[in-house]
Amino acid sequence: MARAQPDRLRRVMLELLDNAIRFTPSGETVTVLGELHPTAVELEVADSGPGIPAPERDRVFEPFFRGAASGDGTGVGLGLPICRMIVSALGGDIWIPDSDRGTRVRLSLPRP
Repeated sequence: MARAQPDRLRRVMLELLDNAIRFTPSGETVTVLGELHPTAVELEVADSGPGIPAPERDRVFEPFFRGAASGDGTGVGLGLPICRMIVSALGGDIWIPDSDRGTRVRLSLPRP
């Protein structure tokens, strides 16, 4: 169990999955992982796409920022900033850890 509002968490997960699917080459996979910690639940969505360069990892959470590998031009750069606002409002955190391949987006929500 995590302290979260189901509709808001659903929106975050759908956004992360949509991004991961959009940037994953055909035939590759998207992975969703969950980890239970004593004080938090962590979720991760990982893809095998082009990845996000290190200098852009924090900037993708800025409204309207679109990175160099932003793909087919769909979207306006609000998905991840909205995810961060929702996760923060739920008392959690969202970040992009280093990855050898693709992009991993990880979020942590407090347990009740």
